[in-house]
Amino acid sequence: MTAHVSERLERHRKFWKHASTDRLLVGFTIGSYFPVHRFNAAQGLLQESQRIWPAMVAVEDYLEDYERLYRLSEEVEQDLFWVAEPFTGIPWMEAMLGCEIRGASDSIWAAHWLDDLEKFPDRIDLDQNPWFQKYMEFVQRLVQHSRGRFAVGQPIFRGPVDMLAALRGHDRAVLDFFDTPEQTRRVLQVATETFVETVRRHQAAVPRIQGGYAIGFYDIWCPAQAIWLQEDSSALLNPTMYREFIFPLDHRIAGTFDYSLFHLHPASLFVLDHLLEMDPLKVIQINKDVGGPSISAMIPTLAEVLRRKCLLIWGALDSDEVAEIVEGLSPRGLALHLVVESVEAAGPLMEVIRSRSKPS
Repeated sequence: MTAHVSERLERHRKFWKHASTDRLLVGFTIGSYFPVHRFNAAQGLLQESQRIWPAMVAVEDYLEDYERLYRLSEEVEQDLFWVAEPFTGIPWMEAMLGCEIRGASDSIWAAHWLDDLEKFPDRIDLDQNPWFQKYMEFVQRLVQHSRGRFAVGQPIFRGPVDMLAALRGHDRAVLDFFDTPEQTRRVLQVATETFVETVRRHQAAVPRIQGGYAIGFYDIWCPAQAIWLQEDSSALLNPTMYREFIFPLDHRIAGTFDYSLFHLHPASLFVLDHLLEMDPLKVIQINKDVGGPSISAMIPTLAEVLRRKCLLIWGALDSDEVAEIVEGLSPRGLALHLVVESVEAAGPLMEVIRSRSKPS
């Protein structure tokens, strides 16, 4: 079973302060590596090229899945606090910006529609937006269903350059930075403000949990309100383009609340120097991707992040990889979120962490 709440909260406080600790902060996600497959209620949406409308996503149908996932998390020894988010399989930001949402056999995706940047509005009216209304229906119903047992956090929201790529298609989006830079800036700005306003309204609708809030998907408790983002499509840019066009927008998002997290894949590590300079950003999350660099190869980069920010490593790691992290990095400001197939698979990994850890 998980440790006592007070112990878990204290470990989180030490994490945020880079304080001395006996081991890193650790947590588990039980189930599929792919979030959409953790929800039985979503399987009817996974039909090739089927268009998905807000009315097709019935919040009540998902509550049994949320309850099951919460109870599984309580069976595992860990420090993190399970967080419910509006169904992560939906690309919410892209939907709010007008993209058609379609199913596939293994995912739900957004179809680009913006053939002319001039057609994009100067503002997204969330009060009249059916996908935003569905999002907030999830938030409000999950708060009711939680009854104070778990936090209701933000799901995956893709950042400004990701939203541009969804609206225009990846090839066209890259060319936009060269061909129509000012129009591109306008679209990126509207996307950014839509992101920020959505999270502001989300945070205003959720109560504190254990005296604080939580970063959704990664299950990190925070003393105050939080926001997180990712820019996977930054891999299409060069460092100069990222700094000129995207860095100010990501800085704006990260500075919305006191706590913030930025998700990175190894393919986008070239923006890391910029993120380390982003003062409002509190934690950098880096995936251990299937087929990506090994943990051994990543250790120097991970150590550099830890010297300047909190670090969260996420992925489906084996015991040897976990041991490399525990032995190769300081536990101060370090968190490890492991995806495992079952409750039983978590125990041996936790034992590796306990047995290999050295206080720092």
